[in-house]
Amino acid sequence: MDELDSAIEKVIEYGKTKGSVTWDELNGMLPPEILNTDKMEAVLTSLVKNNIQIGDFICPSTKTESLYQDKVIGKAFDDRLCATSLILALKYMKQHNLNANVVAIFSTQEEVGCRGAKAASYQIDSDVSFALDVTDSFDTPTSFKDDVKIGSG
Repeated sequence: MDELDSAIEKVIEYGKTKGSVTWDELNGMLPPEILNTDKMEAVLTSLVKNNIQIGDFICPSTKTESLYQDKVIGKAFDDRLCATSLILALKYMKQHNLNANVVAIFSTQEEVGCRGAKAASYQIDSDVSFALDVTDSFDTPTSFKDDVKIGSG
């Protein structure tokens, strides 16, 4: 496989994984000698053959994958985890016959101040409300440094 084929394969794989390919990303991923030459036509043709248009959205992978030990990743995994936690909490409460009126709400906009949950909480006039969400682990090579680590709470 020559350098051009390798570069095209890299761009296609990246586009399918990320969901889109921008001109800036192409400029960063392709060798400089390919840019602004006839070889660029081969890159664009390969993208079209793979149903990838520059800047167009490509359906991201929704597959859940196992990592090392007991770690897993997946699209919207924070939402899946919180929904599962809420369902398990409701099952627990049902098994223990709590004398309480419990309302569970699956809402949107948790990343911007739990707006959906706040609106619902006011609508039902609850005594107590909890909003579930998670945070990034910050221990990946490209993340900002923080004191949060995978597996530490």
